[in-house]
Order: sequence, then structure tokens, then C-alpha cells
Amino acid sequence: MIYCLSCGRGIPDDSKFCTFCGTPTPVVDPKQPNLATNAPSSRQPVDVSRTHTSTKTVNEFYKDAGFWGAILVLAGFFLPFFTKDGTSLLDAVQTTASTEPAVLIWLVFPVTGLVVLLHSLVNGWPGFITTIFIILALIALVLFGYVMMKDPEKYFGAKDFSTIIQTAGMGLWATLLGTVLLLFHSRRRRVEVHNTKVIDRNL
Repeated sequence: MIYCLSCGRGIPDDSKFCTFCGTPTPVVDPKQPNLATNAPSSRQPVDVSRTHTSTKTVNEFYKDAGFWGAILVLAGFFLPFFTKDGTSLLDAVQTTASTEPAVLIWLVFPVTGLVVLLHSLVNGWPGFITTIFIILALIALVLFGYVMMKDPEKYFGAKDFSTIIQTAGMGLWATLLGTVLLLFHSRRRRVEVHNTKVIDRNL
């Protein structure tokens, strides 16, 4: 009996192929030692290690600046916009929407944040919808800045720049920074991760 050099199993001496794995048996020169026969008799283990590679797809949404911009925009809608009274955009919409429907335009910020999050996390979300909302949020931010700077005393209580900086609340800064980050939003990144491991089977 000889032994297959691939799987290590015993097969008949006259076999040209391994009956287990199909590996051709080596042609042995009668003048040379029979390595195929002597290997198992020396009781040395036959290394038949195999490598196994698994592949999975990972969504690296956390590497997208737009994802974090969406988080900031959503948070900014609920945080105080002005430190002098602690009101947020949500408060402004709830209290004045019935008399001034124009304030509903500020809803574009949280809606855009939700759209960008869906685009980052949900497979198949159309990208053109996300682009439209990002442009709308940018326009709303420019309009909001124009309205506030046109009458800074109404919103900040002063005209000097230092007082404006101190009066601006976390909600305003989060909305400003978040909207800027939304401009760098890209299609969610999907990468393939290959994990290779060696399976040791010493017979």
C-alpha cells in the first residue's frame, strides 16, 4: 500500500490516482527509495493544511463626513439656538407656525438629516433625492444667516460680533457645521473584507 501525498490516505500500490482526492500518484523509480511508501511508515505527520477565505461586505458609513453632518443637523434642531432665551428651532416652529407659516422652512434641516442617514444606511436609496435636500438645506442656511444678520439685535441682542458669537447657542453651531459637512456627503462606501485563516489538519 502507498499513501497519497495530498490527503495522506492509503491507496493500492498500482493506483495511478488517489481514490479519495483524485491526486495523481508519483512515478517511483525502483532504484530510489519509495518516498510515497516510506513517508507514512516513518510515522511523520502529513501536513494537509488548507486555507479558508471568507468574504463579507461592510458599509463604512461612519467614514462619510455627510453622515456626521446629518447627526449634527438633527441635534441642532433640538438644541438651544440662542443662549439668551434657550429656544430651539423646534420651539420656534411649534410656537409661531400658526401665525408665521414661513418658519416651517426650518424643517428642511431635520428632514435633510434623516434623508442623508437613510442614504448612508439603506441599500437602494436614490441619491438624487439626497442631493436635492442637501441643496435645500444649504439655501435655507444662507437665508437664515441673511435674516439674522439683517437684524442682529432681534436675534442676538446686539450688533457687535463678539456678542453675536457668545449669544449663538449649540443648536446654531451644530446646524452650521452639520450643513457644511453635508456638502461632502458621498455615496455610502461598501468594501469587501477578506478574512483568511489556515486550517491545520495533521494526519
